[in-house]
Amino acid sequence: MANRIEFRSETEKEKNENRKIAKWKQAIRRRRREVLLKRNQKQNPKLLQTLTRKCLSARSNLSHYNFTEKLRLMGKRKVALNYWFLRRQLVKVGPASDVA
Repeated sequence: MANRIEFRSETEKEKNENRKIAKWKQAIRRRRREVLLKRNQKQNPKLLQTLTRKCLSARSNLSHYNFTEKLRLMGKRKVALNYWFLRRQLVKVGPASDVA
């Protein structure tokens, strides 16, 4: 019985350690993403255009929602919003073949 209790407290300890590690990893990932985003904006101000061009070429098989969702997951919320507005303009312009 004593062993079981000891074992339980050990796993609790491990769980807490794992939680801490997960938080650190998350923070590192977040920081890295922010740095990459800043670097991208400095090096490549045409990021939005590149992304939209890629999207337009694959517009037939890639839904608008999936694209914005992917951008959001990548941490490019602003780009996703801009893309959404651009997409609305494109709907007025015509099909993807006319634009691409």
